[in-house]
Amino acid sequence: MMNYITRTRVRNRRLRNMFRRERELNPQLSDYAILSRVVHRPVPGGYFMSVEYARRRLAQMESGKVKACNEPIRQMMWEEISRAVRREMLNTGCSRCQAICTVIATGTASRFFITMNQALRILSDDMKLELSL
Repeated sequence: MMNYITRTRVRNRRLRNMFRRERELNPQLSDYAILSRVVHRPVPGGYFMSVEYARRRLAQMESGKVKACNEPIRQMMWEEISRAVRREMLNTGCSRCQAICTVIATGTASRFFITMNQALRILSDDMKLELSL
């Protein structure tokens, strides 16, 4: 079972790999433009969290006790996961718990749910970028 740190490393590695591939395909683009493309691209298996965490947060959000998150990007992520869980339940007739498992394990996120600043920090940790705004 992966913990938070492992999931974060997997996400960061996937971001770096996608960036490198895009950079090879589009050398004429600035690094910033490439990174923007990558951050906003769908990510298979892109919900980097545990099923238990997703289950708790969705329950809190759906009960109305708390907003999923105060950060707009995170709020978008939780709304997307919630829609995907409802869709999975309708399409397959499975339980809520099974739908959450399926979405987290096999779902495709519409994007990396990180800010451009986060993405820049992730890449700058091990890559020398010449990012032009």
